[in-house]
Amino acid sequence: KLRSGVRPEVEARGGGGGGGGLPRAIMSLFSDYWGDGDDAGGFADDVLGGAFEVVEGMDSLLEKEGVTLEDVLLDKSIIEEVAGRGDKLLEFLLRDSELEKLLMFVEKLPDDGASVETRVKFPYLSCEVICVGESRILDRVCEAKHLAMLFSILDYAPDKVLASSVGEQNLGYFEKIVDKLLVTRTNRILRFVQERGLPIFDQMVAHIYCDAVKAVLAKLLLPGAALVRYGGDFDAGNPFPLWLDWPEKSAAHVAGALLAKAREAVEADAAVNAGLLLAELVGTDPGEAGNPVADEVCATPMLAQLRQLVAYAPADDELGRARLAAALEALTAVAKRAMHSQGPTELV
Repeated sequence: KLRSGVRPEVEARGGGGGGGGLPRAIMSLFSDYWGDGDDAGGFADDVLGGAFEVVEGMDSLLEKEGVTLEDVLLDKSIIEEVAGRGDKLLEFLLRDSELEKLLMFVEKLPDDGASVETRVKFPYLSCEVICVGESRILDRVCEAKHLAMLFSILDYAPDKVLASSVGEQNLGYFEKIVDKLLVTRTNRILRFVQERGLPIFDQMVAHIYCDAVKAVLAKLLLPGAALVRYGGDFDAGNPFPLWLDWPEKSAAHVAGALLAKAREAVEADAAVNAGLLLAELVGTDPGEAGNPVADEVCATPMLAQLRQLVAYAPADDELGRARLAAALEALTAVAKRAMHSQGPTELV
């Protein structure tokens, strides 16, 4: 590979066709292309705007003493090299220290005074390296300690994420990696979430102001959606892969947490997204398995709270309008469900 820089030196020994040197005709060709002497023009200078230097390959970079993950990520061919499954590169990336640093660039929010590379470039490239789909990298990311690192971005308080210039950007990378794992390592990541149960759901609800986190919740919560989306077989198991197979207690927790967020959120986006997700959950039709979340929302106590929110949410500020919109989304879904299953029902 060549790039603009320094031209290679060509030494002619013996001038003519003998003596081990290059024939004069070939030397003439090089002279025409590269020019004669350090300051001469030639085709490369006159047409391409400069001479060339040999680009250092990834293997050569990795052989350097003290090479860092940052050096590797800054190589312009990093994504291409990972996709090509270069042995030396993968051996480097699969070290615990480097893999954990890849995840750290996604899950840790840098100070706003950090370099552009640390705030923007390294998180983006780390996400892309993981999501290329190289099987050994995905297997290592799915180890419990590494999944715990990935999900630790949810440990930040919402105000800390919102105050960061890259907070929602990194949550977007979190969502992209989780989606990749759901597609390619479905059982492993679902087992991780199941083992941690509803507390991890509560963490995601805390960050539901971010569309990326709302998207993760929808993928995990919608009854049967995970198995349909990721190629599962309904006959092979329960269509509700999460939240302890959706028993009554978990259904009440899910519905109650989303309603509480719609009613009490201090971010308008959080209120709207909570209402939208609640409406999606109510409107889903899992067939014979039933929909315990919808049953909770349609019960008298929760309907009363939704009616109250419509009646008393102030409509003269953004947050009030968001809460009103969230309640109306959920009530509309309840009405559609009632119309579908029982005919008209009195909601107000």
